[in-house]
Amino acid sequence: MVLLKILIDTLKSSEEDGRAAIESLINLSEFQCDIFRNYLKETVHVVSEIASCSKFDDSTRASALDLIIVISQHMAEDLTKISETKDMLFPALLYMAMETDHQDSLDEWIADQESDEIKSGPSYTANNALSRLAIELGGQAIANLI
Repeated sequence: MVLLKILIDTLKSSEEDGRAAIESLINLSEFQCDIFRNYLKETVHVVSEIASCSKFDDSTRASALDLIIVISQHMAEDLTKISETKDMLFPALLYMAMETDHQDSLDEWIADQESDEIKSGPSYTANNALSRLAIELGGQAIANLI
């Protein structure tokens, strides 16, 4: 799909422009999701790569996951049928869910978890995406995919 190639090239040159391109794809998918039907495997592959790349800002990774979530609202069954969802997307989400800013300090991690501040970061983003996908795909589908 040409749009995915443009997205990849844009992300390589500018993360901010790449994030804007992802957001444009999200807007497009809200109204014309069928354009992704024949490229669903490729889309899941690209989103999984973005989500698993810790060098990207959390907002870029979240935007990529939002694209899959919007697609899942229209093509949930299709997403559960392709191997890329199980083999790429969910491992990327689980990898993100285990990322922490406090890799070296258990005390800092515990303090962060007990804080009342609005949560952010890769772990929060991944858990939020998993919750939203569970709603769209259904709990049984998620259990089968994990």
